[in-house]
Amino acid sequence: MLWFLSLLLVLLGCLGNDMRVNGAQSYRKGKATETHSCHYVRQVSDSMRSPEEMRPDGLNSTFYKKYTEAYGIPILGSNKVSDDALKRACYTVRYLFAGHSGVRNTFYKLGGRFAIMAETEVTLDVPEHSKMGSIWNTRARGLGGTLPTPLTTGAEENLLCTKTDRYPKEDIFLHEAAHAVDLIAARVAIPTFVKAKEDAFKNAKAKGLWDNTYAMTNSVEYFAEGVQSYFNVNNEGPAGGDAIHNNIDTRAELKTYDPLLYKLIEEIFPCDNAYLKRCDSTRAKEQAQTLKMSCNTADKDIPDNLNNPSCPDSRPIDCLVWMIGGECQRNPGYMNSNCKASCNACPKPPADCVDSSTWCEAWAESGECKNNPGYMLSNCKWSCAQCYV
Repeated sequence: MLWFLSLLLVLLGCLGNDMRVNGAQSYRKGKATETHSCHYVRQVSDSMRSPEEMRPDGLNSTFYKKYTEAYGIPILGSNKVSDDALKRACYTVRYLFAGHSGVRNTFYKLGGRFAIMAETEVTLDVPEHSKMGSIWNTRARGLGGTLPTPLTTGAEENLLCTKTDRYPKEDIFLHEAAHAVDLIAARVAIPTFVKAKEDAFKNAKAKGLWDNTYAMTNSVEYFAEGVQSYFNVNNEGPAGGDAIHNNIDTRAELKTYDPLLYKLIEEIFPCDNAYLKRCDSTRAKEQAQTLKMSCNTADKDIPDNLNNPSCPDSRPIDCLVWMIGGECQRNPGYMNSNCKASCNACPKPPADCVDSSTWCEAWAESGECKNNPGYMLSNCKWSCAQCYV
């Protein structure tokens, strides 16, 4: 199972000389919407291709030709992939990010996106994965995104249940999307998430839960396999496991078998919407479904470390990666100076440092703090970084 650790280190950018993430360091402008246009596939516009929108290096113009979106999160593909596959993937994205506003907005702000491979395409055809070893062309039909490279991929044949699908009994795209929720959004949006996940994994390992299954590879696969079972789209194996699965493949079974994992997943997906399974559904049914939104109550819509213009990190994406890796505790001298937001080391803002309009953030991003300082510096103090002036 060392292949997964090696891949994770590469994707997290931890094998470089200075552990820095290449490419854009900025957050995506604005915030996630609560709407979608999953029914509508259109051409990728030039304005979408910038590194600021699509970290770390922007969108390759040769490969990426069309997309749809849910909550402003793009689901992309080449001209080879069918519109139907993009629409089905969009439904899964729409479903997974409906319930928790903090997870949804964090994923959006950090440049999260999805790409679907056509049946005739392979992993290395995807530009962001083109430098990986050729073994991945046969090893994987989808990879989860990470903070440095927030692209998650899936495969047309699995989404549409065609005869060429290697995993006919599993929703592999949902599995990879669960990795993205974990490795990009939840660990930033929910302060307790990483520790709770690691504690649940250690507890499961100590009790012999999930022995002889893929879930015991590491805490990342443990979470993703749990999400599949939570949404009743995992493959059922024998009791005792077959090296990949055991007999826990439904939400009810998961709740009884591993209550800590169940509770963790329930926090990320709190709305209890019904998931329309890929092989039993149609795009019309998915489009017609109304999903409950933003059922979380304890966590903020946008975490403070992504939304403090007066106290920004010097390298926002690097700082988040380092914070998650424990550098705030191991290297406080550097981190509390250069990564104040990520390490929660910003001074408390004055009580009057607020925005008087919900439009302030958008106005600030469009340059109005400089263009219209008379109004903006008085009425949009937070968005114009006036809290500590």
